[in-house]
Amino acid sequence: MAGNVETAFQLYSAYINRPRQASMSSPIETRLLALAYNNRSTIFFDRGDPMAALGDCDDAVSADPKSYLPYANRGRALWELGDTARAMADFDKSLELEPAGIFALQLRGLLFLERKSFAAAIKDFSAALKASPDEVGILLARAQAYRDAGNAADAAGDYRRALTLKPDNKQAAQGLEALGSKP
Repeated sequence: MAGNVETAFQLYSAYINRPRQASMSSPIETRLLALAYNNRSTIFFDRGDPMAALGDCDDAVSADPKSYLPYANRGRALWELGDTARAMADFDKSLELEPAGIFALQLRGLLFLERKSFAAAIKDFSAALKASPDEVGILLARAQAYRDAGNAADAAGDYRRALTLKPDNKQAAQGLEALGSKP
């Protein structure tokens, strides 16, 4: 798998760094360039380099400011770098462009959770789950938000749902145990 990631990184870099002509500034070319920057940014994240990821996300947003995913990824980079205000603004912009963007909903929900804005976190996680109801990670995040908000019954429901989808999920089992509930 590591070889595939390195190959992808090299291909994205080659596409980004290739010479451009004025005639190559079509909407399709612009979207492809933004996509290459955005995809390479995810590799930088995986390598533990949020600053490099931020640079690629900035370039992706510049190349195609109407694409929602680079804003979500840039928000992620900003959050990892400690700039939560700008991260939230990018999550909001991503969701303005694509209201059902699961990735941005999940990230913004996690930031709300970190800020102890439980109702807002639950709202974002619920919207993400509406679009992708079997996403265990989002179920676990919403369960935590419910638990932290003092709603043990709904937290237990999400932990149980997560265990139905992934019976060996330790986080869900431990969450139920912490609530004094049984699977």
